[in-house]
Amino acid sequence: MLRYFLLIFSFIVLFSLLAAGQASSAGFRFDPILVERVARADEVVSYTINIDNEDQFNSITVEVSIADIAEDKRGLYQLRSPESTSYSLAPWAQVDTEKLKIPPGATRQIEVKVNVPRGVTGGLYGAVVLTLLPDKKQEDREALAGSQYYFQAASFIEIIIEGTALRQEAYADYFQVEPSSNIPLLRERVGDNALVFSLGVANEGNVHIVTWGTLLIQTAEGRTVGRYPLGGGRGVIIPNATVELRSIITQPLPPGDYRARAIIEYGGGRPIVTEVDFTVVEDKIVQEIKEENNLARFLVEPEEVDLQLRAGAFNVVVLELENRGTESINLTTEIAALEYDDYGDLIPSGKREAGPVWFEVTPGKISLDPGEKRRVRLSLRPPRNAAGAYYADIIFKSEDSGVHTESGVSVFAYVGTEIRKKGVMGITEIQETPEALELDLYFANEGSIHLQPQIQVVLNQLHPQMVAEDGQIIGPWSETVATVKLPATNPVLPETRRLFNFYIPTQLEPGDYELLIRADYGGDEPEILRLKFHVQGG
Repeated sequence: MLRYFLLIFSFIVLFSLLAAGQASSAGFRFDPILVERVARADEVVSYTINIDNEDQFNSITVEVSIADIAEDKRGLYQLRSPESTSYSLAPWAQVDTEKLKIPPGATRQIEVKVNVPRGVTGGLYGAVVLTLLPDKKQEDREALAGSQYYFQAASFIEIIIEGTALRQEAYADYFQVEPSSNIPLLRERVGDNALVFSLGVANEGNVHIVTWGTLLIQTAEGRTVGRYPLGGGRGVIIPNATVELRSIITQPLPPGDYRARAIIEYGGGRPIVTEVDFTVVEDKIVQEIKEENNLARFLVEPEEVDLQLRAGAFNVVVLELENRGTESINLTTEIAALEYDDYGDLIPSGKREAGPVWFEVTPGKISLDPGEKRRVRLSLRPPRNAAGAYYADIIFKSEDSGVHTESGVSVFAYVGTEIRKKGVMGITEIQETPEALELDLYFANEGSIHLQPQIQVVLNQLHPQMVAEDGQIIGPWSETVATVKLPATNPVLPETRRLFNFYIPTQLEPGDYELLIRADYGGDEPEILRLKFHVQGG
């Protein structure tokens, strides 16, 4: 199953109704719903909100204010009073009007400015709230009825403060599996016997994270029987929020013991990795339902170690572990070979060979009280005949009652000085749909050291030579239709490859096209692919 890097993020943000009322009665439409910006301290972020009065016969009055936001477990934003959160942008945000009257069928604008402050790190979040005020007759009727209703909608703002200490820190809060019969809304759609896997991801950093997850189902013997996406909402989690990522499996599993492994990428150096054991019995019902549990939270620093070593020389790297949870934890240590699958995910440690025998971690077992920090030693003594690249994964694992979390350190060690970097790309499949161009390609590492490819795709339409009406000859030329940059992924190790699948959103007109793909990976020159193709009319 290919992983898709979706280059268009489409989502629906639901209106926040703070009182009873119907959205259809609002009578106005606005944009944008969401503004995402990266800015530096002292910079002014500004944008315009356009509001359309869809009522062709009546004016509307809109009250404008600034609010904080919070995020619920479903990934939906909720309005909060200004300056009530640690990441509030309310003190630095302003609008050019607090009340706006819009004539029938007319459009008006609201100018929004956020003065990004000095001394604040991470991200700033909030919303411009639009409140539709009732007209005088409606207000009098509601006053007689003893209640008043207001329709509210919001334009949300997410700002990352560039150049500050951005801290991306996230943990698994709970991981559970249960039958769909326990969840009424799902039961109506998928029946009683679907398996629902729910993972709560808590953002403990100072900036929002974007999550994308994978769920692996394995037998007790370690054989993988299924690979599924794991997600929820837009995948965005703002600071201090916990969002539940779900995967629903409707295909029955044979009776037996299983382990579910969740791998959540969120922009940090290592993914969140959590596992839970469960059992399926004859009637396809989960035998033991795991209640929400507070999983171990621990931080390992640094997440990556890149070393240049001499054969026969002794080296020591100090690693620091910190218990970020509220309960004591016991950790065990494992040294495994560092291996990624074709999609860039770490292969489960049980399917990897042991790491180099000259890697050693002391102590091998660590106990940490809440808030406690502990240093451990990573010792490396490559033998005198060692040469080339060696990769290891230092895994720290906490396990309790069939549920555990793991984290660790990726070690990239190179013995010697003769380094060769060579990357090769190839296209495995290209397919046109009415909405997009779908492309499958691979990047293969044929060098002696790990590579971090950055891939850019450009789609150009090729126009032939033409003669203008005045007789002037216009030579062949090209027009850029779409440009896509793939996000950075885990390194590609020597003699391995990485698969990429993505969409270039476009509706192609008939004509000739050229696809240009460039991979920058640190070699003497980039790897470039060119592919020309023709689109027929209709």
